[in-house]
Amino acid sequence: MTTYGGISASFPSVFDPATGAPQGPVHWAPGQDTWLGAGVSAEQDADKLPDADTWTNIDPATNAANRDGGDDGVVFPISLPQCQLSQFQFTLNITGAVMGRYANAWFDFNRNGQWGDQIQCVDPVTQQTVTVNEWAVQNQLTSLGPGIHTVTTPQFRSLDVDASLWMRITVAEAPSPAADGRGVRFGYEIGETEDYLLTNTQGTTYSP
Repeated sequence: MTTYGGISASFPSVFDPATGAPQGPVHWAPGQDTWLGAGVSAEQDADKLPDADTWTNIDPATNAANRDGGDDGVVFPISLPQCQLSQFQFTLNITGAVMGRYANAWFDFNRNGQWGDQIQCVDPVTQQTVTVNEWAVQNQLTSLGPGIHTVTTPQFRSLDVDASLWMRITVAEAPSPAADGRGVRFGYEIGETEDYLLTNTQGTTYSP
């Protein structure tokens, strides 16, 4: 598949190991214990039916993406100032007991069709060279009980790309294994993954 008008899209999305590509995240018990936002859609894989939405999240044959109706966990708009510190909020819906759950987030700041890069830029305030990591939120540990919780991420460096970019957020019972947004080898038991194509709306603010 392609994105941004023709750039090859290499975001790990399909769980099936037979593809030979890095495995996308899968959650075997969606809607149980923990999920992002109000709703979550059950699915077999990103490109396969059955899916609670009645259509797949992606359709490689038509280059169609971003079709998951259950993506509602991030509080928008979010601010992505150029080379400066940022953070955002997301909603966790928890029905299970208090336990450790990990949140991760990625942004394709350099718009090259993959996550995991580290980009150097100059902070306009301090004039210092800093590093922006596309794995923006790295295994943020939460220990929450039943309820609907608004969680704030740790601070991270961002880039204001003034265009569209792909974002992913995952919450699960285990840490994320890699900077490219892939899932764990045998899948997560609980949680949810949401992907958003963000667009610059005003200044440094972005929304789907």
